[in-house]
Amino acid sequence: MKDSFAVRAMEIHDRIWDQEHVARVLDFMAANNMNTLILHANDIVDAVVWPAYYYGEKNSNQTFYEHYKAIYKKLYKLTASRRYMPVHRRDYLHWVIRKAAGMGILVFLQNKELWFPDYIQEVHPAVCKNGHFCCSETFWLEFIRVKYSELMADFPELGGVITSPGSRESKLSVTSNRCECNSCKTLDSSEWYYQLITAIHEPIHQAGKTLVVRDFVFDSGSQQALSAAMDRFPADIVLALKNTPHDFYPTFPNNPKIGEARQNETWVEFDAMGQYFGWGIGICSLVRDWQERFRHAAANRVCGMVVRTDWEGLPGHSCFDTPNIVNAYAAALLAEDAARPSSDVYRRWLVAEGLIAEGAANAMIEECVTWLGGIFDRTWDVIRKTVFMDEYVFSDSSALPVGLEHAFWLAEEKNSLSDWHAGKDKTLRGTMENLGKIVVEKEQAVAEVRELLSLLSVNRGLSDSAHQRLLEQFKYFAVYVKGFGLVGQIAIMARVLAAQPPELGNLRQLLQERLKELLSHAAGVEHWLSSKELPYPVFALLNPERMRIFHDDVAAKIESWQ
Repeated sequence: MKDSFAVRAMEIHDRIWDQEHVARVLDFMAANNMNTLILHANDIVDAVVWPAYYYGEKNSNQTFYEHYKAIYKKLYKLTASRRYMPVHRRDYLHWVIRKAAGMGILVFLQNKELWFPDYIQEVHPAVCKNGHFCCSETFWLEFIRVKYSELMADFPELGGVITSPGSRESKLSVTSNRCECNSCKTLDSSEWYYQLITAIHEPIHQAGKTLVVRDFVFDSGSQQALSAAMDRFPADIVLALKNTPHDFYPTFPNNPKIGEARQNETWVEFDAMGQYFGWGIGICSLVRDWQERFRHAAANRVCGMVVRTDWEGLPGHSCFDTPNIVNAYAAALLAEDAARPSSDVYRRWLVAEGLIAEGAANAMIEECVTWLGGIFDRTWDVIRKTVFMDEYVFSDSSALPVGLEHAFWLAEEKNSLSDWHAGKDKTLRGTMENLGKIVVEKEQAVAEVRELLSLLSVNRGLSDSAHQRLLEQFKYFAVYVKGFGLVGQIAIMARVLAAQPPELGNLRQLLQERLKELLSHAAGVEHWLSSKELPYPVFALLNPERMRIFHDDVAAKIESWQ
């Protein structure tokens, strides 16, 4: 029997309001047997629900436009932009839902809670205490029930709602609560999660729709608190887990919560675009990694797979714009059968995207699959040695850190691997052993990407245009790896120098040489960027300004250590 998933979902995060892009994603989904579209924005529910109740319309049985007819004057007086924005976004979402339904695809909205319009503070001033929004204020539970009741009434064709109650990215959450009132000082995090989710669940359940709750949390303590609440959820709530804990970090172990749910269905989420593995500018095929992770999910009774195609922090960009679209094909095929070989993924990608030379015979197609698949299978190892430091995340969402403290804060605090992986707490300390290991890692990444570029130089079955485009993209990739390699070496050298006796003159000299090399590389990138018409994501990841500010930060520290 195949290890397959009943829910095969694709998520759009940044480009949900771009109708051409949404249509393109829907076409991809229909062609690849995917059945659920997720539209993700932190405020997406609030973007289409006023709620009318708080503008004086107490009849909850009215339709959206009947509500609008009753409150449009008050909307214009109190919150002018909310007079028309929910109207047009609501109509747009109805268009998307109808288009998707015609292709056999169900639509879910995904947000983060708590979220609310600023006007709510005027309606109920007690939500704010001593300058901070208050998590303990019971009004929030009423507000949530009203908001979701209106949403369900106006969008009866929705599959349901997906929400993250444990993220610091919402307007208010117990994980980021700054209120110091007596109730908040004694607030039980698990109970707060439970009460919030219960309030969201009631109107969604009454409408016969599905509520999905994500365990998007930033540390293991928050995960445990949310998990305790999840254990009390009704059986019809679905749990959604990122495939790795905290965020989409491919060097992290499988999310330990996969397989723990006793009664609730579980979906597992993946990222195809690459927020933490290069955005597709640093090219990264995760086909082989995902083969194992999909099998793990299937073996642990997971019934749904979600693949994210873009990221809200990167305007107008998607895996559909880069070679990382291969990860979208991997998700689609592995969701149908977790045992599919990687050659099936590469063949589907090359043929479906029209990258094969016109008139190519089957033998040439298979040669191209083997050749290019072999190159792409190696890209993850290059990325692993580039934007990670001994598997720690030391990139700023794939961009360069801007200082020495920034690099190690990203690795050890914000994205801490040791919080989830026992035994990894010593591998970034300032020792000569760690220095040697990390310098070799960065040098290997540079050597390996150059080798891949060389292997790609001889065309073995691609169309001329596809071959030239890939060559250009791999050149960006090589420049990206070089810059990160220098920054990584400088970071660990500086940490070791700060921790060791001052007589390490050879290390100080080597560090000075790497700093000069980084400045030279930044100048070369600056010249290269100014001579080409490049898309914004390429500019952002190769940004020489970040290299220079990192250089200046480390150079100043070396001077102070003398």
